[in-house]
Amino acid sequence: MDTWYGNDAIWVRLPIEGVLPAMPDPGQTTISTKFPWWRVLPGQLTASAVRLDGGGQFSADVRRPDEYGPTGFVPSGLAFDHPGCWRVTGSVQGHTLSFVTRVVVQSQ
Repeated sequence: MDTWYGNDAIWVRLPIEGVLPAMPDPGQTTISTKFPWWRVLPGQLTASAVRLDGGGQFSADVRRPDEYGPTGFVPSGLAFDHPGCWRVTGSVQGHTLSFVTRVVVQSQ
């Protein structure tokens, strides 16, 4: 069952049972997944994440408003250096939305 979660600026569909599957990146030491965001407010969305059960590095590739419009759907690629418990945060125009998820390695 999909669960929508959001506020006046950003909405997401929470991962099923709180688990976000990620695939190993070929030739890299990271695992990544595609993740959709919905912007209520116009502007560039940024994504960040902090690992809650240990250290970790995170990077995000969020598409630009000139590619997908000022509001609405915008895709992103989220890359984690380790599976584990992560707090993921999206931001647009100074407004944030955070959720906690368990990132797991999905076998191909």
